[in-house]
Amino acid sequence: METTLKQVEESKKELAEENRSLEMDVTLNVWLVKQFEKDMEVQREEFSKEHQSWETKASSMETEIKEVTQEKEDLARTLQSQATELKDIQAHLHQAEDESNLSWETKVQQLEEEMKEQKEKCSKDLSQTHQSWETTVHVMETRLKEAKEERDDLAQTRLSWETKEMKMEDEKTLLEDLCLHMKNKSRGFFARSRATEERDVVLQKMLRKMQEKEMRKKAKGEKEEKEEAGRQ
Repeated sequence: METTLKQVEESKKELAEENRSLEMDVTLNVWLVKQFEKDMEVQREEFSKEHQSWETKASSMETEIKEVTQEKEDLARTLQSQATELKDIQAHLHQAEDESNLSWETKVQQLEEEMKEQKEKCSKDLSQTHQSWETTVHVMETRLKEAKEERDDLAQTRLSWETKEMKMEDEKTLLEDLCLHMKNKSRGFFARSRATEERDVVLQKMLRKMQEKEMRKKAKGEKEEKEEAGRQ
């Protein structure tokens, strides 16, 4: 009888110790789930910021293209105005030919010089404006290409995040199942089976994996802080 009582006491101690261990495991699992949800929220915010940045760049690009188009139209109007001025000068020349006074040659020379100046000015303005327009168009095309590349990169990043989110959702479901399993196990200590032991092994592997991931993330952050401090 005394031996039986000792065995019962030892069993109670073992059960109490196992219960404390199970409670610690459940607490750890709850913390992991909360940390997972927090990480997912941060990732969603980062993706939203990148998406908004791309939309802002695209809007700015459209505005710049409209400005270039307006400049091109202004240039066309300027050229038309200069052509009209040249026609007026030629008309003055024809009128000067009909004049018979001594000032005719002087007036013709003056008109020719004015026409020459107008032609040179028109040619110079046209060359400068055309060159400026070509440079602007080239810059716009380069920026548009970069915007498209950023859009493609963003789409690829979004696909990667969606894949990662699905994987993390699966891990979250597994954690929730394991938490439920641990709670059920805490209610029946003698109902252990091979399947339960296998799930415990999976849990331990997952915990180690998450701890390693957290340590790598922390080490990366410390490295970036040191590099930033070195640059300053």
